[in-house]
Amino acid sequence: MKLEEIKEYLKNMIDNRWYLFAKEDYNIDGHFIDCEIIDNNYLKITWEEMGEQKEMTIAYYWDYTLEQLYNIWMED
Repeated sequence: MKLEEIKEYLKNMIDNRWYLFAKEDYNIDGHFIDCEIIDNNYLKITWEEMGEQKEMTIAYYWDYTLEQLYNIWMED
C-alpha cells in the first residue's frame, strides 16, 4: 500500500464522512491535514478539530487495510 493511496483514502473518509456528519450533527469542524511514514514502521496521521491540531501514530500500519486504518483513527 502506497503512502499516496493511504493519504487519499484517509482524506476522503475523514473530510467527507467523519467531519461532514460531525458538522451536521454536532457542529464540530475538522479536517485531515496529512499522514507520513516514520521509521518504516509507523503511520502518523495529523488532523485538525475545532482549531486544534491533533495526531496519532499507528504501528505496523501495513498489517491493516485502508478501512481498518480509518476505523483505528475513528475510534481514537
